[in-house]
Amino acid sequence: MKSISWTIVAGLVALLWTAIATAEGVPKITAEERQAVVSTLVHSLQHRYVLAEKGAAIAQEIARRSEDGEFSTSDDPQTLARTLSKTLWQVSQDLHLRVFYDGPVAARQPADSSGANQETPRPYEAHLRPDGLGVLEVRKLTGPRQDLAAAMDEVAEAEALIIDLRTCPGGEMGMPAVLASYLFDEPALLLYYESRDGERDPIYTERLPEGSPSFDGKPIYVAISSRTGSGCEEMAFDLKHHDKAILVGEKTAGAGLGSRTGTTDLGHGFEAFIPDTKPVHPHFEGGFEGVGVAPDIATPASQAITTARLSALSALLSSPRDGAARENLRGLFLEAALEREQAQRQRVRTARSFAPYLGKYEGEREIQLTAGRLYYQAGDGLYRSELSATKEGDFSLAGTRSQRLRFERNEQGRVIGLKISEPGGTKWRDLVPKL
Repeated sequence: MKSISWTIVAGLVALLWTAIATAEGVPKITAEERQAVVSTLVHSLQHRYVLAEKGAAIAQEIARRSEDGEFSTSDDPQTLARTLSKTLWQVSQDLHLRVFYDGPVAARQPADSSGANQETPRPYEAHLRPDGLGVLEVRKLTGPRQDLAAAMDEVAEAEALIIDLRTCPGGEMGMPAVLASYLFDEPALLLYYESRDGERDPIYTERLPEGSPSFDGKPIYVAISSRTGSGCEEMAFDLKHHDKAILVGEKTAGAGLGSRTGTTDLGHGFEAFIPDTKPVHPHFEGGFEGVGVAPDIATPASQAITTARLSALSALLSSPRDGAARENLRGLFLEAALEREQAQRQRVRTARSFAPYLGKYEGEREIQLTAGRLYYQAGDGLYRSELSATKEGDFSLAGTRSQRLRFERNEQGRVIGLKISEPGGTKWRDLVPKL
């Protein structure tokens, strides 16, 4: 059993790969093995899923579809894992519920001899702005803790703090409480993790080492988007309902269940991530599974930081300060307002430039524009990856090693399809026509 943190990123990246990868060299699965995998999945859903009634209903539907032969159309284990995951999503709408195939060959990318994209991005980036605002970008809420401590030290002198969770898909269970500890002067009950049988494990903020910065009492803003998922959603959920922060941006993903025991072995190289825990807030009825966390200030995600900055500067302007300091702060406020206006204009220009690529492509593929960013989606919405432009019509595919996506045009300049490269970006697969 693998230990998997409270996050949706690993499953999305792995499944995105299986959605676009070839199956060359992958061992076949027999009918008996396939049935054994599905039977174990059904049993695990019945006995492990945190919401017992829902787990039983999901299991019943999977068993029915198996009897109807829905999972017997292929002997490719990658295809089976993808089909089961897609079906689980359709039945449950649970973003964490996934099946993986991790056999000795399948679903593994060839080594990238170019060395590109091998460096793991830092989970935290922090900087103190000239206007006195601290910005902490959280790319993944994970350890080691000293990385977070170093980032918080960078913004220790900030008069207000903006926590950017817009691209954070999740992280390790327990890390939301570690980050929240910088926002509470004293240890506080943050929430409970509730198991299937109703047992509640209280989660408290921690007493940090002496000399650690504290932001208790300072204006705190959290930037969120539809890509904010899992443990990062929990962070936003906690702070909102403890009245510790103002949320700015878009409603989050709605991935509100997690697992404290890791993945479940289904046999024959298959594993499933089956949530066995849900967060329960001590002062708020309800969670965020399936519904997300709503912002206090709704704005496009691309404008969330600027909007948060304007709100923070406005809050600081209301605090006592001498005339020169007030005038300086007022100038910074007007500067931020101008930046927001310019960003809105840039968003319109971006939408126009990306417009030819948007739409549906053969094989349940779609190109979407969200908050000024371009995304490749495959598998009926189950797989989604951001595209970063390298040159006109050519993009890198996030979450893969040196993999690219290229849009093809006809003689009239109209987009007629897309191509996806092999890892390394030098060999291209067949054209996927635009519908």
